[in-house]
Amino acid sequence: MHGTRARRSSNVVTASAAAAALLERLAFERLLAELSSRLANVAGPAVFAEIQKALQRLVEFFGYDRCTFSEFAADGSLNILCSAAAKGFEPHPTGPFNAQLTWSFDELRAGRIIALPEMPDGLPAQAVAEAEYCRRTGLRSHLSIPLRAGGRTAGVLSFAGFRRSRSWPAEVIIRLGIIGEMFIGAMRRARVEEEAQQLRARVWHADRVSRVSALSSALAHEINQPLCAILSNAQAALANLDRGEVRPEEIREILQDVVRDDKRAADTIRTIEPTFGYEGREAAVYALYDYGFRCVIAPSFGDIFAQNAAKNGLLTAVVTETDIVELAAAIPASPAQQMNVDLERQTISCANRSCAFTIDPISRNQLLNGWDDIDLTDNYRERIVAFKAKDKTARPWVMPKIS
Repeated sequence: MHGTRARRSSNVVTASAAAAALLERLAFERLLAELSSRLANVAGPAVFAEIQKALQRLVEFFGYDRCTFSEFAADGSLNILCSAAAKGFEPHPTGPFNAQLTWSFDELRAGRIIALPEMPDGLPAQAVAEAEYCRRTGLRSHLSIPLRAGGRTAGVLSFAGFRRSRSWPAEVIIRLGIIGEMFIGAMRRARVEEEAQQLRARVWHADRVSRVSALSSALAHEINQPLCAILSNAQAALANLDRGEVRPEEIREILQDVVRDDKRAADTIRTIEPTFGYEGREAAVYALYDYGFRCVIAPSFGDIFAQNAAKNGLLTAVVTETDIVELAAAIPASPAQQMNVDLERQTISCANRSCAFTIDPISRNQLLNGWDDIDLTDNYRERIVAFKAKDKTARPWVMPKIS
């Protein structure tokens, strides 16, 4: 009898554990589907914003203290791209990872997973720098999963525990590796799209330069002819005057030719003015961005130029005439000094000089978030839906009834 009860109790425990495992697996599958869908529907720089959100979801789902996504550069250095942390902890700063963790880097570049439940006790003897890093930061457990792409370790998905030590089950590592592969795939896709966009921009620029060159030659020919004729007629008139041969009929004929050639040159300029006057405002933005400029500083900008600039990722910072003079003076004084433009705080600093700048709030919001006009509108989706529902109640006759 007692043995039967024990077996029944054991069966109940086993069934409960199996049910819990199944629920956990289903929850992970839902998380995986959610992250996959979000990453599949974004492109360009927005990919990294989605990866940042995904890291936060992983922190919440698995209960980790910190989660970080990094990339190995061509020179072997590690660059932190995104990081998220639980409440009470700070995400890892983005940018180059300056700590020289030689053993860890060698393991990851070789494609080996680092899973250390107890730190620094679980570290090998040669991981001296890693042990010191643990003591300095309070790191108690760590997991780093190398992510391969293009035949090499291209990135790393890392998890850290500071509150307590924790185990890293093989099944969990496999699951996290799947998510990491999604991240690295999305990142590579974003890089490919960026390179393709840059290539298209270079092709467009080369084509435009070629067209402008051909157009310049044609314009030079069209304008040079009447100008040369004007010069020739003027020289002929001066020669007649120098010889004392002033015949009114000839002078009148020469002046008529000058007027005719002047009108011809003016007509040529008027013909091309609308083309350059309209397209130039957009082409100027494209040309500046194509040459690597990301910010233009001036006392004022035309409305159309400023709007086109914001839509194409170019910051137009409006400052006073005095600030322009002071910033320009600071550059020759310190040629190697960088000029820092902080869009969030709307400040410009160079050497020991600093000033504020103004920008249209909507353009600022678009540039900070990497939004185009559609993204900006989509940001008000909830308010739009709420207004439509309220308006439908207030003015039901506006919405046609479909039978």
